[in-house]
Amino acid sequence: MPQVLRGYLLRRGQLPAEVRLRTPTGDATVTLRHVHDYATIAEILAEDVYPVAASDRVVVDVGANIGIFSVFALTRHPEVRVHAFEPVPENLAVLRGNLAPFGDRVTIHETAVAEQDGEVSFGVEPTGRYGGIGVETAEQITVPTRAIAGLLRDVLDREGRIDVLKMDVEGLERDLLAAVPADVATRIGRVAVEWSHSPLAGLDPWAEQGFALSGGPTTWVLERPTTVDD
Repeated sequence: MPQVLRGYLLRRGQLPAEVRLRTPTGDATVTLRHVHDYATIAEILAEDVYPVAASDRVVVDVGANIGIFSVFALTRHPEVRVHAFEPVPENLAVLRGNLAPFGDRVTIHETAVAEQDGEVSFGVEPTGRYGGIGVETAEQITVPTRAIAGLLRDVLDREGRIDVLKMDVEGLERDLLAAVPADVATRIGRVAVEWSHSPLAGLDPWAEQGFALSGGPTTWVLERPTTVDD
């Protein structure tokens, strides 16, 4: 991907830009809105920071941004279904276009994810990558929120399983993981989370439920030793 490599290393290029990605199910084209999106492609496709296995079928993308990870997941296998959560209007406009080719295999939820339903002040900044709940930025917008426990139950009711929960929420990860009830957590196969907290004590309850911890130092994977089949 020479275009991606140039954009990633030099942090420049004409935008918006269309980039073709080679995937297991064929080429996919995504639109980028900022040069920092090249870094997102490199992290997800080259570094595999949020792994998706060939057997995974249901993926929840919390903090979907413009949909690079969702595209990655959807192109692992033609039967993968994704629930993508993103509240920022500028990101959503690009996200919808990037996920449109996948039709009804995608459900886009135009909301932030928090510990409870409601509305919240959400910091936004030009790249679209580094804003979030509680993030101090020059611009603040009000967005709706879904409680993580409720949204995961809704996905489980609809899909019967969650194979991958990916979470990139700029500092809210520990609170959200702590808010996932044990009976819901045990029905998730793998959690891939960008972790900005130290120490990792907030992940201990998941380990107690049988999840093995790997990765680091900034992205961690919690995985059950057995396949989710219910």
